[in-house]
Amino acid sequence: MSRSSSGRLPSVDTAGRNRIFNQILKGVSRSFYLTIRVLPKNIREPIGLAYLLARADTISDRKHLGLRGSRMEGLEIFRSQVAGPSELNVLRRLATDSADSMSTPGERALFASLVELFSLMESLGPEDLGQVRCVLSTLIQGMELDLSVFPGQDARSLTGLSTAADLDRYTYLVAG
Repeated sequence: MSRSSSGRLPSVDTAGRNRIFNQILKGVSRSFYLTIRVLPKNIREPIGLAYLLARADTISDRKHLGLRGSRMEGLEIFRSQVAGPSELNVLRRLATDSADSMSTPGERALFASLVELFSLMESLGPEDLGQVRCVLSTLIQGMELDLSVFPGQDARSLTGLSTAADLDRYTYLVAG
């Protein structure tokens, strides 16, 4: 990965790309990693990137997030970066604040590569970029709904969804 002094996202070299789609993807998903490897070559990267960036749902799972204090604010920042244009310093801060002592080694590697992931996403062609952003926007809505509908930290403070339509919408937003 080359360095950028202007705040723009650095490009990702072949070694970085291979590390992301082999080591990091494998480290955060055993089964999806195997599935992506057999997809047609032209869709492997956009689908792999969408999956890896969707794994940033770790932001909404944290009990404490140093990034301006709340998980919802962390998701708002993540949403703005997905919508673009992504900002190098914001991504670095998001990566630092999202990986904590509760993170698995795979999650830490994922967040350490957040700048590279966004750089790869922004280098996609317009159609693939639009699709990846659409998928991530939908999933982020689900994460935000999850935090607003189920704000409790334990089973005693959980509440249910009111209607079958609410359940259907929630299921779509969090699982597609």
